[in-house]
Amino acid sequence: MAARRLKRDLHLWLEPATHGALQELARHRKVTVTALAERFIQDGLHAGIEERLDGPALPAVRQTVEEALKPHVERLAALIVKAHLEAGIGERLTYVLIAQTFGPDKARKFLDAARTKSIEALKRPLGEQRPVE
Repeated sequence: MAARRLKRDLHLWLEPATHGALQELARHRKVTVTALAERFIQDGLHAGIEERLDGPALPAVRQTVEEALKPHVERLAALIVKAHLEAGIGERLTYVLIAQTFGPDKARKFLDAARTKSIEALKRPLGEQRPVE
């Protein structure tokens, strides 16, 4: 059973024009005045947090995050380079073997077809990337 959140009363005194506009907007959005006012208050509270982060704290937060991520970014870049080198070696060795067996023209056609199918597989959602015959 989900925990029930208790709500608290808050009494506001609004100018008649503000109250009327709030009622009209609530009617237009098909929500209660209370729900609409609560949403506005929540948005205002979140905006205040964003304003504080955009202030003097933002550069310090950004620098801390960059410093924390730097070793991971460098490691990821090294892994990408290694994967690229290994793939290039594999492609060249495969080409040599296919060219020796079927000739250079067919080897190029086979590798182009394999590249095209690999690109198509990358475009499919994860789990659906198995080779299609």
